[in-house]
Amino acid sequence: MPYTPTQQLTVDVLAWPGTSVRLGSRGEYGFDAHGHELGHLHGDRVAHFFFDRQLGAELHEAGRVGPHPVAPQSIKMGARAIDGPDDVADILAMLRLNYERPARSLVTKVDRALHDVDALADLLTERATVVSDAGKRVAGREAFREIVKATRGAGPVPAARLDFDSAEFPTADLAIVRATRRPDPDAPADLPLADPAHLTLTLVCQDGAWLIAAMQATPLAATPAPLNALPG
Repeated sequence: MPYTPTQQLTVDVLAWPGTSVRLGSRGEYGFDAHGHELGHLHGDRVAHFFFDRQLGAELHEAGRVGPHPVAPQSIKMGARAIDGPDDVADILAMLRLNYERPARSLVTKVDRALHDVDALADLLTERATVVSDAGKRVAGREAFREIVKATRGAGPVPAARLDFDSAEFPTADLAIVRATRRPDPDAPADLPLADPAHLTLTLVCQDGAWLIAAMQATPLAATPAPLNALPG
């Protein structure tokens, strides 16, 4: 006998480490992970979501969710009717987007901190290891802070942006994240552009906060980026 939409989504979501299901006070069937709700169902009729602002805007723009009945003007909230297998598959994909929220959020923080050594170092665990695409290995958060400050004194930091690619969660408190460093097309003309690179980040959850335990960059071009482009 085939599964109902609720049954299929439950089987699939509970295969992700750290997830759980619950029945809410209004009869909703919710999926939770990492201390927040991924989304909930009202029977086999509709799924409701709460996203961060940027992701919610993208999903509304793409037509993957429509207005939420409680707050139809909100781009953070969305609803998706369940009319067939394609809807179930896309609802699962959007639940996954919320499941990956800690990884996406940390990549965003790294991207914003690329030109702020202290802010970047604060995203590392005390014993974190960072390997640049030039092969330079730095062990320890404070060593990273000191070395990067010293190397960045040699010249301007190449302009870059960091884009999230994917995340896997071997356990509820451990994530392997892949991201891509690209030259920033909006950088001022007088700044050098960073060489593109793949980044692999190992994230751990410590006392409720996600931090980087290891980060390695692999160049996409033959010429490695300057050392003062760390992380890179």
